[in-house]
Amino acid sequence: TYTVPADITIACDQDSLPSTTGDVTDAVDNCNGTNITFVDNVVPGVCPSTDTIFRSWTVSDSCGNMTVGEQTIVRVDLVAPTITLCPADTTVNCDASTDPADLGMAMATDNCSDDQSLIIRFVDDVMGGQCDTDPAIMRTWFAEDECGNISTCVQMITIQDTVAPVVLSCPVSVSVEFT
Repeated sequence: TYTVPADITIACDQDSLPSTTGDVTDAVDNCNGTNITFVDNVVPGVCPSTDTIFRSWTVSDSCGNMTVGEQTIVRVDLVAPTITLCPADTTVNCDASTDPADLGMAMATDNCSDDQSLIIRFVDDVMGGQCDTDPAIMRTWFAEDECGNISTCVQMITIQDTVAPVVLSCPVSVSVEFT
C-alpha cells in the first residue's frame, strides 16, 4: 500500500521532479521492502511552454507484486513577459520621424518563452495638441509570449512646431495713386 502524490499544477518554469511535485509516501509491504518507480507520459499543451504529465507510480516488492497509481501534473504559463526597456518619452519637431527605429523600441524577457519568440508590437493613439501640427502620440507597447500573456508600457511622443514659416517670394513693390 502507498499514497500517491496529489494532482498538482505548476508554473512552466518549475521543475517537475518528485522533489517539487510530490513523492510516494507511506509505502508499506506486509512481507518485505518496496521498490518505487515512476514513468511519465507527457502531453504537449496549447503553447510550447505548457504540458500535462501523467505520472504512473509503481510500487513493487521483491516477489513481483505491484500496485500502480496515477498523478497528473499540469504545467501552465500565467506570467506575462517583463518589459525590460520601454522607450523614453520624447519631444520631436513636426518634420522629424516618429518611427520606432528613430525613437526607440521596447524590449522584453519572459520566464518560459524564448526571448526571440516574444511578439513586440505597438499601437499609436494620436491626440490633438495646441496647434493643428502639434499632436501628441501615445504609443502603447505590447510584449506577448507564446501563451498569450501580455505586458504593456506607454511612450509619450510630443510633436512641436518651432520653425517659423519661410516666405518664398514677395510681390514686387508698386505705387498706387489715390484720387
